[in-house]
Amino acid sequence: MLTAGYQGGGASGVIFTGNVKEWRKGRETPVDTYLDVIAADGDRAYNYAVVNKTLEAGHTNRDALNVITQSLAEHGVDVGHIADLGQTVFPRARVMFGMARDYLRTLCRSTNTLWTIQNEKLQIVEEKRALPGSAYVLNSETGLIGMPEQTMGGIQARCLLNPDIQVSGQVQIDQSSVSKAMMSSIDINQDVDRYFLPGIAADGMYKVLYMSMIGDTRGPQWYCDLTLQSLNPNDSAVFGPLTNGLTNAP
Repeated sequence: MLTAGYQGGGASGVIFTGNVKEWRKGRETPVDTYLDVIAADGDRAYNYAVVNKTLEAGHTNRDALNVITQSLAEHGVDVGHIADLGQTVFPRARVMFGMARDYLRTLCRSTNTLWTIQNEKLQIVEEKRALPGSAYVLNSETGLIGMPEQTMGGIQARCLLNPDIQVSGQVQIDQSSVSKAMMSSIDINQDVDRYFLPGIAADGMYKVLYMSMIGDTRGPQWYCDLTLQSLNPNDSAVFGPLTNGLTNAP
């Protein structure tokens, strides 16, 4: 478990929970040493969780999910937020045998949801919705650095490191603070902006698709880099291949 934040009343909390895959120590200079740790969140469950179960006729998506989560729990991953998976009842029995992650992808494809493992918990949210709870307001007074930019890969923003911001969570950024992408006349004529540029939310509400944290106790960098998508269902979504792997594809 890794905690980080700011002293003097700033946000502080857990930013990573997982298991160590490998580590090594070395020396940069005759007086400076380092410890390099590679750790992963939910890595054991992702790579080793296997399901082996037959569901009876009349099962639902929730029944399939229960089989999957039982397998994940054996490798340390608990259940977090689970979106509504519908009320579909399947008339035939189903044999489930294989990797739990593959069955999760199939389940989420069929229910228009996305799954991630965050701090050793399985989170399933609807594609155009975020985790429940209030949105974290980002502006210059709460840690927003520079101006967020509209790109084909999503709205890119940087803020001070904040454990209250999480993947699939909500943030709010004023529409006027987002720098709109500049498109060439050729791109505009080909409707590239409409089909490949994710929308800028008029109400400022965004879902966090991806985030990376940068910290250096002996340097100035202590940031969160965010990839965001508008929560307005009428806005264009982030183009699938550009979502940093956050899709239901293998």
